[in-house]
Amino acid sequence: MPIKPKPKHPPSQYFIFLICSLLLPNFAHSRTDLYMGLAPALSSRSSQNNLYEIALGDACNVMLGLQQVLPCNPAFMGEVEGKFFQMSYMTDDDQNFVNKGAELIKNNKNYDFSKSLFDKTDMVDTESNLQLSFRYKTFGLEVIPYKESVWILSRDSSNPVIAIQTQSEQSIAGVIGGHVNENNSFGLKIRLIKRQVIQDEFSFLQATLGKEEILQINTQNAISFEPGYAYFNEDSWRTRFSAVIKNWEMTDQRIEGSNTQPLLIFGLGATPYDKSFTWDVGLTHRGNREIKQGLTLTSQTRFKNISYFAMLSSDRYNIGGSFLLRELQTTLSFNERHYSQLDKDLPLQKSIQLEFSYIF
Repeated sequence: MPIKPKPKHPPSQYFIFLICSLLLPNFAHSRTDLYMGLAPALSSRSSQNNLYEIALGDACNVMLGLQQVLPCNPAFMGEVEGKFFQMSYMTDDDQNFVNKGAELIKNNKNYDFSKSLFDKTDMVDTESNLQLSFRYKTFGLEVIPYKESVWILSRDSSNPVIAIQTQSEQSIAGVIGGHVNENNSFGLKIRLIKRQVIQDEFSFLQATLGKEEILQINTQNAISFEPGYAYFNEDSWRTRFSAVIKNWEMTDQRIEGSNTQPLLIFGLGATPYDKSFTWDVGLTHRGNREIKQGLTLTSQTRFKNISYFAMLSSDRYNIGGSFLLRELQTTLSFNERHYSQLDKDLPLQKSIQLEFSYIF
């Protein structure tokens, strides 16, 4: 009796092939609204490198009384007194995802990690960095050897899709600024940046099969320019107008959905002074049509070695405080961000940031 030859492929493989042929075209690697709708808002944070910049947002660019060596607006370089060196490390309550994102860039093709993302049902938006700053009179130097950020969002529980952006960045920047007369002040920060970016959207099936085209690493070199201007009134409150351009970059290659968008940030600030405390208030606005954010209001009060700050804008609010013990400063911040202006279905994102600084 003749023996039937074995089929070249078992039936299970045909079944998997059929499922793939039906589903995978729906998740081809063209960007969808899941990621691209948020891309401008994510890229706008490229210039935020310490907790004050993250916590106070745009309004940081009109603040004078912050405990840091280099101001957010380079035009304020002539206003910083008594601080010459700062080393800061910032982390938050999702540090585990920062570590996994850094491992993903280092080792790549970590399909176990990509599959584990589907166990996380809410949004992840987290960052960690190490920053070294030095200032001599109106000149400054800033080195960031470590900056990792991770953004993850899951969509559609019946047939889930993950959107992810994880970024590793190193940079060095030079700053110069100061008064040209009693009322007008100018400044410029030039930054050299090297970043590695993974950004993708993929389905659970693609992650399970370990598709080679997902989680690709893109490397980008950039130079950014941040010019700043400030006009000071001659009054005891140091009332001022401030304008600065952030994220003005030239890059060696374009990464879809990741390139930064230039931001014109302008606003008003004042620093009422009392012998016992210093109070800073600021109001700013963004001049960028792609990033839907209106006015940002912020306030900071410093009493001796303790300071409190709060920020309110159309998409988020932040409260926090810092304590300076000799040269050691600890800063804690609570942040709540609403993405509903970009997509009504996105969840509310809450986070806690912590920064340790050595300042002298």
